[in-house]
Amino acid sequence: KGVVGETESFELLYQLVDEILADEACLQIKDLQVSGNDLQALGFPASPLLGKCLTDLLEQVQDERIANEKGALLEAAAAFLDKEK
Repeated sequence: KGVVGETESFELLYQLVDEILADEACLQIKDLQVSGNDLQALGFPASPLLGKCLTDLLEQVQDERIANEKGALLEAAAAFLDKEK
């Protein structure tokens, strides 16, 4: 098995990396199509709540519950803010 098995494993790994890059995967908060400034414009205070919301948005995008699109993210952020009030 040795080298052949390792070669197949590396090919699979490279294929997965290519798919992630092609999908423009949202892996970090900075990959979101909104920023803290966008959320502050919605009324978020500059506080830990802002980071909590960005983390929540990232998780929702990664779980494919919402699209990584500015409009969808702002809508979800507004709902998050309403829920926290």
